[in-house]
Amino acid sequence: MDLSSSIKEFGKLIAGANHILMVQPNPLDTDSIASSLALKRIFEKLGKKTSAFSAKSIPESLRYIPGWEEFKAKLPKDFDAAVLVDGEPQRELVEDHKNIFSSKPFVHFDHHKTRPAFPFPVMEVVDSKASATGELVYQAAEELNWLIDKEIGELIGFSIMLDTVYFTTPSMRPRTFETLTAITHLGVDIADLFRQDMEVSGYDLDLLKYKAQLIDRIEIHAEGKIGFVVIPREEYEKYKDRLRPMDLIIYDIQRLKGVDLALVLTEQPDGIKGSMRANVPIAGKVAKYFNGGGHDAAAAFFVQNGNLEQVKKEVLEVIKSLI
Repeated sequence: MDLSSSIKEFGKLIAGANHILMVQPNPLDTDSIASSLALKRIFEKLGKKTSAFSAKSIPESLRYIPGWEEFKAKLPKDFDAAVLVDGEPQRELVEDHKNIFSSKPFVHFDHHKTRPAFPFPVMEVVDSKASATGELVYQAAEELNWLIDKEIGELIGFSIMLDTVYFTTPSMRPRTFETLTAITHLGVDIADLFRQDMEVSGYDLDLLKYKAQLIDRIEIHAEGKIGFVVIPREEYEKYKDRLRPMDLIIYDIQRLKGVDLALVLTEQPDGIKGSMRANVPIAGKVAKYFNGGGHDAAAAFFVQNGNLEQVKKEVLEVIKSLI
């Protein structure tokens, strides 16, 4: 089914629903939260009852997004349809609550090229060419004649700004700029969105000193084509609520001359998270090998209960085979 047809089917589903549940993915990020809240506001303007679910708490670093506190860990039972925005489903969604979600219409609303697996039927509204899910929110609203105001426009702006790393990724396209132009006509001040983000994501001195440690630990492989660093679990636990540690270093690695792919492996309580930013189109292919997802320029994967050294060895071999 083409995108326009998918959007029309999505519109029919929303029109027939009374209570819509917005569901957060794993991992949480600005695009997932802001896009989900933008859709939630649109549905409320349509007269729908809405709820928001996330088994994982919203980290402090993302609490500048207006409405973040609406996501609750308690799952309502009386919703008519669920919408997962931007990414892989949380484990609780596809395991602990599988029976509930398999009995209701479920929509995967996303812009990632790689599709996650669901243990129940899913309606897909996916545009892998969109710069961010917020861009797809605007397109759907435009095609379905849904009202967008300044508040919704700001959420779309946050989504695009952060998912394109302040409008610098290859995913920026004419439609992206058209969307940004449209929301500025609603009164959205892009510079103010940037200021709000910087107030939260700016470094304290201890984070800057920690970044220096990460820089000192960078490894270079494949004759300079792979830049790589490991974040141990204790560091992940220490900093995760203030800023994802990988965000401190991955873009600096990507900017090293000669690097084709920047890789950060993070030890988490239940496994190893691999995050990649690429200067050649291979990140999505590497992620797919490990059942992860994303784009050719930015992708991630998770190896549950993985051994760090084994994952490191395997992922480096996969990358070397592609560059």
